[in-house]
Amino acid sequence: MINVGCFVKSVKRLNNMINVIISRYKRYSGDTLDGNDIYKLLILAASLHDIGKIGANYQNPNNLRYEDSECKASFKYHEIISGTIIAEALTLPGEDIGINDIVKTMITLSVLNHHYALRDLKEMISTDITKLVEEIIRTSGVLTQSSILELERLQKDLSNILEINNQVSQKLITRIKEVIRIGSDQKSFKSMITRLLWTLRKHRAGYRFVVESINNYPMTNYFVSIMTGIINVSDNIVAFCERGGSRGEFAESLLKELNLSCKEIMSFDCWRS
Repeated sequence: MINVGCFVKSVKRLNNMINVIISRYKRYSGDTLDGNDIYKLLILAASLHDIGKIGANYQNPNNLRYEDSECKASFKYHEIISGTIIAEALTLPGEDIGINDIVKTMITLSVLNHHYALRDLKEMISTDITKLVEEIIRTSGVLTQSSILELERLQKDLSNILEINNQVSQKLITRIKEVIRIGSDQKSFKSMITRLLWTLRKHRAGYRFVVESINNYPMTNYFVSIMTGIINVSDNIVAFCERGGSRGEFAESLLKELNLSCKEIMSFDCWRS
């Protein structure tokens, strides 16, 4: 996962786009959170966009089918679980970690949307939410305690390699570990996913910070759209390069536009093989 954050941080054009988001957000919101903290939170979101793949069924060795060293496993719904984990971590009771609701929404929805347009997600939840939640859990399995150890290893890379060692980001990672612990219980996990899906319907049973940010601050959708695009582009290119340059006409066109090659990308100081 860290390679997507690495890519975003290392490619000047994407970095510039993030800085535009931060600059306009600061002028628009008057938020006192340091711009560097916001930058690291957005890089963290890019790095953790696939955290939903930690579901027990996704990680079952019997389901991890490989062909020519490429994983062919289905991770259907992982982006919904990723968004759920992030949203839960941002709303756990306890100490306020100082993240404005607009930034929370930016992080949550850009992770949630990285394989979808929001309109597609809304169509997905136009049916019975209870049945959809059951299907998601049946597909993914619950979160696993062993995933906390994996996240702790990732946390070291995030701190040492991507320099995401600021206090607010570290507090968010600690909260994510707590969400994973809670989500190892199926009933609790079901409640988390249900809250996220109700959010997409702008229902009062969902996450209020998302609904209120979108309803009250029109620029929120603009920030979310740009950050979603950054993660989507980066994810496509990183996956293409990690696969050895196979099956990627879209990624090839993006590399051409960015004037980059996989060889150059995989030589970034922060890249992990």
